Amino acid sequence: MLKLRHAIALLLTGGMAWCGWNLRVIRVTDNDMAPSLRAGDWLVLGPPEPDAGDVVRIDDPNEAGRKLLRRVVATEGHPVRFRGGRLVTGGKGVPIKEMGRTASTTVLAEANRWLIQHRDPLPAYTQDELVVGDGELYLLADSRDAGVDSRWWGALPKAAVEHELWLRIGEADAWRGHVLIGSEDGPWAKPVPRP
Repeated sequence: MLKLRHAIALLLTGGMAWCGWNLRVIRVTDNDMAPSLRAGDWLVLGPPEPDAGDVVRIDDPNEAGRKLLRRVVATEGHPVRFRGGRLVTGGKGVPIKEMGRTASTTVLAEANRWLIQHRDPLPAYTQDELVVGDGELYLLADSRDAGVDSRWWGALPKAAVEHELWLRIGEADAWRGHVLIGSEDGPWAKPVPRP
């Protein structure tokens, strides 16, 4: 249910978009970016200046007319690969820590800045190193088992980015609040204990 403060925030951002700001208000319809963004969340998207950690909106490279949300995990000149299911950028494994579990997935904090999830157990996915080219971005889904991303497409040009996440409004849980400004929920001082 949309609370009064959420409705006011949506009305204000809708008004700014109507006044000519390049903003979009959308509702998330899938769980490719769960647990950070979930179906039913409202998002305010603005002009992009993508950097590592940001969530951006792009056209699906595989399906014309379909829009996707993905997280930038590496920018031009940075090497990227996967080793045993873990993201490695700049020659170092991106730190992850377990935050909790659901019936079938593990929720992890990646770089202690955003949440990702994997089915149990962590897949032993491996990919050779790729250096992100000039003017390109390497994008991943936060729900690593559910979303198609740069692991299949390769790096995408920055010009493919239409908007960047400025604001999220949705239901709170143990790791995220009702409102998020920007693209990162963390850092977290410590993981939430397992039930």
